[in-house]
Formats: sequence, C-alpha cells, structure tokens
Amino acid sequence: MNSWVKGWIKKGWKTAGGKPVKNQELWMRLNELAGRQQAISFNKVKGHHGVELNERADALANLGMDEAQ
Repeated sequence: MNSWVKGWIKKGWKTAGGKPVKNQELWMRLNELAGRQQAISFNKVKGHHGVELNERADALANLGMDEAQ
C-alpha cells in the first residue's frame, strides 16, 4: 500500500495507466490514518484463496452490501 499510494500521489491520484484511482477517498483516508501510526504493516492477500480472515472479511462485506440494498 505504501508504494502504491506514494506513486498515486505523485501522479495526482492517477494509476500507471493514467486512470483515476478507484476508491480514492478511501485510500486517502487510509493513508492519513496510517501516517499517524508507527507500527502498521500491510500485506497483500490474494482474494478467494482460502485465507480464513480474508474469506471472513469478504463474507462480512457481502452481508453489508445485502443489508444496504
């Protein structure tokens, strides 16, 4: 996340392909919050590959979407 955000900021919140970053407001907020902490690390996890907590997060997100509709 740290390397992505730094690149996006340099490019005016554009991707390497020149398109706007999706969910920019969320990335901006996450970057702000991460800057306040000293011991945060980010690990990229491939979605839907049997990682227990990732699968749980996906299920909760889908539940939230269902409830919002």
